[in-house]
Amino acid sequence: IVVDGGSTDKTIQKANSSKLENLKIIKSQVKNVCYQRNLGATIAKSDHLIFMDADNRIPDYFLQGMKYRVDSSSLDILTTWIAPDGKDLESYAISGVINLWLDVQQRTNEPWLIEAMLLIKRKVFLSLKGFDVKVHINEGYDLVSRAIKKNYSYGVFKDPVYTFSLRRLRKIGT
Repeated sequence: IVVDGGSTDKTIQKANSSKLENLKIIKSQVKNVCYQRNLGATIAKSDHLIFMDADNRIPDYFLQGMKYRVDSSSLDILTTWIAPDGKDLESYAISGVINLWLDVQQRTNEPWLIEAMLLIKRKVFLSLKGFDVKVHINEGYDLVSRAIKKNYSYGVFKDPVYTFSLRRLRKIGT
């Protein structure tokens, strides 16, 4: 399911050219990532939901790897390490620091995460009433913090990795 809030990139064009048979494209009149994610979740029929940003890149085996992680753990929410989107030393350093931070944070009562890639059990997502549409930054942190307060479990895996766009960090500085 692709939910687009009127983006100016080629999200809709790329989705339309996809070879995925059951792909659903939803055009949202509301420009709010939490609203859009919640909208996509209402249409989804799976027991697990994966939220990811349009500028992520996943390898062919990624979804199979996520299925393995779901099947081999009892976690309610999970995410994975990232791979850099560039081959330069700075990109590797930034992604390395982010990955280590993800590992350290999962051991706290309020773990920080990148909401660019988040898998959650549908029943957990519904019990939390989804993403809070009033939150405009760190919406994943908010969701996971609420989940932990309700004793749901969260974890970070070192694989499978996805390519995370560092463009925002490059724009605002590291």
